[in-house]
Amino acid sequence: MPYGVHIVDGSADVVLPTMLRDPVQWLFSSYYKVLRKQTHQLHEKFITEKLDLNDGIVHLRSNLQTRLLAGIDDSGECTPEHLEIAKQTLRDRIDTFGLLERYDESLIMFRRFYGWKTPLYVRKNVGTNVRAKAQHTTESIKIAEQHNNLDVQLYAFAVSLFEERVREQERGVPAGSGDLPAFERPLRTLGEFNGSALRLCITASFWAQDAAARVW
Repeated sequence: MPYGVHIVDGSADVVLPTMLRDPVQWLFSSYYKVLRKQTHQLHEKFITEKLDLNDGIVHLRSNLQTRLLAGIDDSGECTPEHLEIAKQTLRDRIDTFGLLERYDESLIMFRRFYGWKTPLYVRKNVGTNVRAKAQHTTESIKIAEQHNNLDVQLYAFAVSLFEERVREQERGVPAGSGDLPAFERPLRTLGEFNGSALRLCITASFWAQDAAARVW
């Protein structure tokens, strides 16, 4: 949803967090998504024309994160002026933001900002055919950077701003508060449990429910 929709529809008093992603990795992931999702509008074209990664990514939407933060849709030209608007929006108008590549740290940022409980999450919607950015050739990375050049600049700005926000939050956290000291302790996720441990948790949960039912 482009920034500004909340103003147009009269919902100005809303919470505005967001999450940014490495724009090169986003393009790579989007390409693999087109290949595996037969209902995608580009799937038939990619398969019929046998488009490889380098040829395929140039058909994907460009600079989407810049467009959304600048408040414009994904049609028409996206300019350096839009990039500056996007930077200003991220810095001054978004309540807080995170980086997908630093997901656990971002959740702690959100937790501190909004007063959430410590989050525990499960990984979902992870593509089975996705490859990490580092597994691609220098040529592919260069093509993706050129196609998403404004998003690349926005993301670099976001990383720097994120580091600054982390330092600001760390200065305001009391010693021994139990949060990630300097964000060095990763969150535990349900995905880290092995099968037997997860089954044990599920069994214990059902046992507790059954015991409660018998008591009452």
